[in-house]
Amino acid sequence: MLNPDHERQLVGSIAPSKLTISANLYIVVPVAGRVELTSLKGSLLEDAGVTATINVFAANGSAKFFARSNSSGKHDLYCSLSLDVVLVGKVSAAGQDGRGLKVFSLP
Repeated sequence: MLNPDHERQLVGSIAPSKLTISANLYIVVPVAGRVELTSLKGSLLEDAGVTATINVFAANGSAKFFARSNSSGKHDLYCSLSLDVVLVGKVSAAGQDGRGLKVFSLP
């Protein structure tokens, strides 16, 4: 099983005022080390979000990042992730309702 603090990494930037993302998604795989899964760039708007198909030597699957309005009138960043990782197995993040896992609140 993956350690959520060290083995999945999203590195990049988010423009909260425009609800856009430009980032790279990485995973740390035993023996192989840190592997870039995909680059993400685009709008985080709720219905569309940014979706990437992942097909690298260490993993395949998909990742989606999107923003949802919250009660304060701002937005929260969400992720849906489904991967099959070599030497690890299936990894997913979809939240309890299956509609995405909240990553953090945007300023």
